[in-house]
Amino acid sequence: MHMLNNGQSFSWRFTTNFWGTTFFFCHFYWGSHNTNFNIFNATIYSRQKLGFSSIIHYNCYWVARPDGFYFSNDNKSWEKIHNWI
Repeated sequence: MHMLNNGQSFSWRFTTNFWGTTFFFCHFYWGSHNTNFNIFNATIYSRQKLGFSSIIHYNCYWVARPDGFYFSNDNKSWEKIHNWI
């Protein structure tokens, strides 16, 4: 478990497995809010987010905001992906 304060970040590096089925999920808590969802699924990200299927290196950025979670693959343009429950 990693606890972050406002303005802090957490990162790690990984490579996808041979079969292209690499998968990560997280559970998030912020005050009275909490939710969990998939933050990386190689099959979905290669096809929908990045536009091609055979890729080895991924950049995935997530930001938690009061209204939900935002994703970016370039740390510049952000898309809201998930709400708090």
